[in-house]
Amino acid sequence: MLEPGKEYYTAFAQMLVELKPIQKAKRGHNWAYAAIDDIWQVILPILSTHGFTIESSRKYIGTQMFLRTCLIHTDSLQGIEDVSPLMAYTNAQYDDQEAGENVTYQRR
Repeated sequence: MLEPGKEYYTAFAQMLVELKPIQKAKRGHNWAYAAIDDIWQVILPILSTHGFTIESSRKYIGTQMFLRTCLIHTDSLQGIEDVSPLMAYTNAQYDDQEAGENVTYQRR
């Protein structure tokens, strides 16, 4: 389990200064949103400059599917993680296309 500490928070505070709003250039379902590729293009260089990486993976807890996302400070190996449910997917009710769309939505 990841735990944030002094090194994490120091680097995170320095990184926050560089983060700016990302343009919502995509339209769908009567609202605008930022495409996942646009988000990565903006944030990955900033994360890297401050020694951070993001890791995400699908995982099951019981029969429920979740998206586990970690923000890790690579120098100190400190970080935080979030586990978000992916709709109502279970081992028995799995559709690759819908699950992929759901993961992309959660990552944004």
